[in-house]
Amino acid sequence: MMYDILQQTFFQHAIIAVILSAIISGIIGTFVFVKRLSFLSGGIAHALLGGVGFAVFISINPMIGALIAALLFTLIMGLIKLKSPRNEESIIGALWALGMSTGIIFLHITPGYHADIGSWLFGNILMISRDELIMLMILVAIVIVVVYLFYRPLVAISFDETLLKVRGLSFSLFYLLLLMIIAATVVVMVKSVGLILLIAMLTIPPAISAQFARSIPAIMGISVVISLLVMFLGLFFSVIWNLPAGASTILVASLAFAVTTAFKR
Repeated sequence: MMYDILQQTFFQHAIIAVILSAIISGIIGTFVFVKRLSFLSGGIAHALLGGVGFAVFISINPMIGALIAALLFTLIMGLIKLKSPRNEESIIGALWALGMSTGIIFLHITPGYHADIGSWLFGNILMISRDELIMLMILVAIVIVVVYLFYRPLVAISFDETLLKVRGLSFSLFYLLLLMIIAATVVVMVKSVGLILLIAMLTIPPAISAQFARSIPAIMGISVVISLLVMFLGLFFSVIWNLPAGASTILVASLAFAVTTAFKR
């Protein structure tokens, strides 16, 4: 049965998407975990639904709308974080709700559109198209290049903001850059596990890795391997037992975290 499934184009697309998602979630998830940006990442994930709804309403690729909305909301959230940190959580929550509500409204008023919004909320990696896969490849390549070029400033932001300022580098610039690559990562992950569950994939693998490694490169490397294993197992179980792929992946990741935490203790 698995041999027959592997011959299907949709499953081959899903495997490529798993590899891309695992690589980028392992790398960027490390920054999210270390910098404690999970709430802000969740705000970006939910806000992008507004872009998805608007893209569907004007008949363009929903992934393009998701990327534009994610970058726009990220810029707004980042500026709020820098200018008014005391109101950060409340404003992120408001933008979170604004994005989701406008997205749902646009989807509702789109003539003839009856697609299941659950595929965006919980992911549907088996339905990724060729065009979406190409877009994911481009985004992953851009994020990896940015991390490679600006690795030291990004690490400095995560651990020692003062060091960055002492060296004469702009904290605001690199902080916004970090948020932008997180936004791109969120767009890549949303088709794999959904906007509700993707925060778990950005935080659980690095949390497991941090129990056994201390340096950023080591945490990133282990996180990528863990993400690959978790996502492949989730995809395998979803096909064998006809389960939602996103939910299966997060269940496997949660069990892995529980087992490794108990083992470490």
